[in-house]
Amino acid sequence: MNVSPPSKKRNASTTKEAILVAARRVFTDSGYDGAGLREIAALAGVNVALINRYFGSKDGLFKAAIVDHLDLEQIFAGDMADFGNRMSDYFLSHPVKKEGYDPTLAILRSTSSETSVKVIAEALETGFCDLLQAKLPDLDPDICATKAGLLTAMLMGFDMMRRVFQLRALDANEHTHKLLANSLQAIINA
Repeated sequence: MNVSPPSKKRNASTTKEAILVAARRVFTDSGYDGAGLREIAALAGVNVALINRYFGSKDGLFKAAIVDHLDLEQIFAGDMADFGNRMSDYFLSHPVKKEGYDPTLAILRSTSSETSVKVIAEALETGFCDLLQAKLPDLDPDICATKAGLLTAMLMGFDMMRRVFQLRALDANEHTHKLLANSLQAIINA
């Protein structure tokens, strides 16, 4: 009698998470254009076909791994009268990472790709604007879009200059915190 070994049951959520963790690492290290699906699959310990199965394409994987992982809701949680202080605390508390996942670095290294730039821009514009509009429902949509764009530019630029380029002038201290908090709050209050 010939008995075949039991088939390995795959846990879809564990597999998807392994792919996302590997993708974050590879996109951080190599950017969108430099990241290969085979490299991501090998790092995740899965067959490359599973990336297409779960995420549809490299674009879908990039969006799920990087853009959707930005957790914009956390940024807008809380009273808008204290937004500047919360954001200043949040961005000054993130350490410079020497290795592993870093969303700012992943985005920066992916700006050479037209595809990733469109995905990032759409997600940040729509995400920030929708969340800001929900927090300030009486705000004119055009003004909301402008404020969301300014907040995005300020936060991404600050994070990139502080953590990626490591400008010492932007080290976490009381003066930096106060200036950043006041600048962000001024956009909200204007």
